[in-house]
Amino acid sequence: MAGLRGAGNCARPLTISGQEGRGGGCGRRKFRHYLEIQNVPVLPPHEVRAGLSTPDHQSSVFDMYLQSPTRYTNSLSDFLEDLLLDQALSPGQLRAITNVQAKPSGVVPFVGKEILENVASRVHQDISYLSGRVALDRVCDTERDRSGLVLKLDAEPSSDFVERQILGRITFDPPTIEIFRQASPNAGRNRFTLAHELAHHLLGHGDHMVREYCQDDDFSIESGQAPDGTDIKRMEFQANYLASSLLLPKHNVIEDFHGLVGKLGLSNRGYGLLYVDKQPCNIQNFETISAHFMTEYGVSRTAATLRLQALGLLRDDRNLSASQRVMEKLPSVDWP
Repeated sequence: MAGLRGAGNCARPLTISGQEGRGGGCGRRKFRHYLEIQNVPVLPPHEVRAGLSTPDHQSSVFDMYLQSPTRYTNSLSDFLEDLLLDQALSPGQLRAITNVQAKPSGVVPFVGKEILENVASRVHQDISYLSGRVALDRVCDTERDRSGLVLKLDAEPSSDFVERQILGRITFDPPTIEIFRQASPNAGRNRFTLAHELAHHLLGHGDHMVREYCQDDDFSIESGQAPDGTDIKRMEFQANYLASSLLLPKHNVIEDFHGLVGKLGLSNRGYGLLYVDKQPCNIQNFETISAHFMTEYGVSRTAATLRLQALGLLRDDRNLSASQRVMEKLPSVDWP
């Protein structure tokens, strides 16, 4: 759950879905987040270039691709601005056609999966990670020294938080993460909650909201899918994807996966190396492999499933009917 930057002052923050958006220009952070450290571009030009030049290009985020006289962009405002500047208009002519309203400052930048994987790798390098469970406490210690991050584990939730099933919360100014005590403790869920809130911190989402609450349903399968471009869903997708990348390092997971597949003697029969539907043999293989990641990396089965799917290592058709699986397998036919 996330909130957007509001246009008013700090005394009257914008509230969306229970989250408070930060007023324009107020409470700026005093440290550089990982995207700033890596000098990541807000919009990779190759994404727009591919949209303009590749006939079958598909994007789950952008629906407009433009090339102005000076750059690739998906912003109609930037495109029109570049066209006007290219016309060599006089200052008076520019003032006559310029909208005095400032551009919105709270738009959350697009960050692709590759960049999120790179951020996770940078974090792993900073704590000298090699294998096994990622020591989130060391990540928090690094952030404490770098940005003053405060971590409160096993915090006492209010009755309202208990009713709303709030698992954790991050407040950005000063940066504070709280993981709340639960009636039914779940170590894997708590680790993902902490990684999720850390991801918001590492990605500098404090530029767009004052605080964020994490609920149990934020970690559903649907939450792991690509965002639709709105700021709230974009931040939640980024936090979930980075959390997964932090807890289940890409190269380690891929290496472990192929080792397990080899030991089990699995082969690709047209659906991928690891395929699960409602057949007992496929369920057994899936549970064996996912159990390894649960134990080795200290995550829940849901987190392991989402990560394997994101890396293209697992195809999960348990929610498809038999007829849907057959139709998906049949080759396409060009009808007269």
